[in-house]
Amino acid sequence: MWIFDKADGEARLLRHRSGHSAPPTVMRYYGEGAHLLSAGQDRAFRLFSSIQDQQSRELSQRNIERRAKRLKVHEQELKLPPVRAMAACRIRERDWCNVLTAHADEPCAYTWRLYNYVIGEHVLRPPGKANGPVSAVAISACGTVGFVGTSCGRMDRFNLQSGLHRGSFVDGNLGATANAHGDAIVGLHADSANKIVVSVDQAGNIKSWQFRNRRLKLSIQIRTSVLKSAFHGGTCLLAVADHVNTVRALDMTVGKVVRIFKGHEDRVTDMTFSDDGRWLVSASMDCRVKVFDIPGAQTIHTMVVEVPPTAVSLSPNCEMLATTHSEHRGIYLWANQALFCGEQHALPGAGKGVEETTLSLPRIRNEDDDEEDDLTLMQPGAADEASRDEEQSFDVQRSLSDLARKESDRLAGGMGQSGALVTLSQLPVSHWQPLLKLDAIKARNKPQQPLKKPEAAPFFLDSIPSLESTPQFVKGSTDEPASKSSGDSRIMQRTGLDGRQNVLMAAIRTSDESGDASEALRLLMAASASQVDAMLQGLDLSADFGLLDMDDDNVSSKLEEELSLLLRFVRRQVESKRNFEFVQAFLAAVLRVHQHNIAKRSSLLKEARQLQEELQSTWSGLESLLMHVKCMSSFVANQPL
Repeated sequence: MWIFDKADGEARLLRHRSGHSAPPTVMRYYGEGAHLLSAGQDRAFRLFSSIQDQQSRELSQRNIERRAKRLKVHEQELKLPPVRAMAACRIRERDWCNVLTAHADEPCAYTWRLYNYVIGEHVLRPPGKANGPVSAVAISACGTVGFVGTSCGRMDRFNLQSGLHRGSFVDGNLGATANAHGDAIVGLHADSANKIVVSVDQAGNIKSWQFRNRRLKLSIQIRTSVLKSAFHGGTCLLAVADHVNTVRALDMTVGKVVRIFKGHEDRVTDMTFSDDGRWLVSASMDCRVKVFDIPGAQTIHTMVVEVPPTAVSLSPNCEMLATTHSEHRGIYLWANQALFCGEQHALPGAGKGVEETTLSLPRIRNEDDDEEDDLTLMQPGAADEASRDEEQSFDVQRSLSDLARKESDRLAGGMGQSGALVTLSQLPVSHWQPLLKLDAIKARNKPQQPLKKPEAAPFFLDSIPSLESTPQFVKGSTDEPASKSSGDSRIMQRTGLDGRQNVLMAAIRTSDESGDASEALRLLMAASASQVDAMLQGLDLSADFGLLDMDDDNVSSKLEEELSLLLRFVRRQVESKRNFEFVQAFLAAVLRVHQHNIAKRSSLLKEARQLQEELQSTWSGLESLLMHVKCMSSFVANQPL
């Protein structure tokens, strides 16, 4: 992306994104798992970020662009040959070079300063002549010492800070060759305690050397040619893949083969250990990526892809698996479903027969589109085919627009909403939030002094006891109260269940019979927090009339019936996913008032459990949607404009 903001109207480079122009062949996670080091056939050595693509960049090989302009050649011709092996250590990245690379047909190893994204000032060249190209490299756990192995079997040690040669490894049993191996070295590894250095040659000879004095500690012969090797520094486990597609795991502290894994049908291209040393991941040309459980000595997962993988690497926390594939220029990241999806989605091969999982490579556009477009232009009748494709595309777009319009009309007409959609009541927070804090509000509003009876009380019209906010007066009342004309007192008259008037339960009972809860919701949303609390308190007879015995069968059955209707009403509102925040606040008020009555009755407990299950289902779906929106918002916010 270029911007024209100079005074003379010229453009300057504002944003630059690039990747491998040829398929990558070597790739490893670097550091804590946020970056990957990769190198490919395009002779580029790149650092990719798995979090922000803006941080991805190519490591500089010092003035390649300027030299190419001066010599009038392509930049790729001046770059180093393709990388064949790499090693990195993050400990000393701010102090000196912390990355080593071995290149095709190069008799020396190159250092890189990853902190400055440039090639290092030291070139590690083994002393002597006719050493052959470097085939393997390694860096100690402290980041100070580098090891270089050649195709002639030579093995040397260098100081990365100064670039000086610090000795060679020699096996006295080889006679006059004065080398560490008699064949090409395919793997060099150092443990995490700086005690041993492991070397593997192509003929199947595996040797362990003492780190300090470079003496041979033990030697193992597996009697088969070795193609690839991987090492776990914490457990000193070495994995080697031979030409018969068998993977062996060796314990280098005792020098014995501890595990043998089979299953690949073609050449193994790469292997890597998990950070804890429990898993071994291998890739082969048979388009399979296998995950081996080393303690359990079994294959726990097999992933089949479309194109043969050429390199694999596990992130330190085992969350992601990175792969590169033949004839593909991208690096593919695969999520570990055992970590992200829970136990019900654990690795399919764990504890039972291994089932192969076939996966297709994700892509944004076909990498062969350019070639296909060129061929299409050369073929006769290409214009007719293009016009037909355009007409089909127009028909599809028109059908989609019609479908979207019908769906919007259906939703606007009130015919329903999506099952995954959760809507709010659009009430102000000050209207429903007091239901959650009603006890604190009552304690705050409690009068400081007791109420005093006035000396001369005014005359009041006799009214009907009710929970309505508007008083209702008795028609045709006389000067003498009706309670005195009868034989019973007013308290005993109010104990009749049929005489209690609760408009909330009347509306809920109507909604339970008709299936329409709009009237009950309108009543609840129009009432204040104190009025809703009074309606709920009116259900409990013991709260209204302390003289009644709660063991009475009629009173208990009536209360149980009303609470059952109330819980069923709340459950239906939760299922509808409407007025979500108000229903949650109302449920909290119901449980605050009637939690003891619900806990005493088995039928009410059954209703409460059904309500709990529905709440858990709704909340899990809502949490999933919120996390999806959060991740997408974070991703979009990190993208440059």
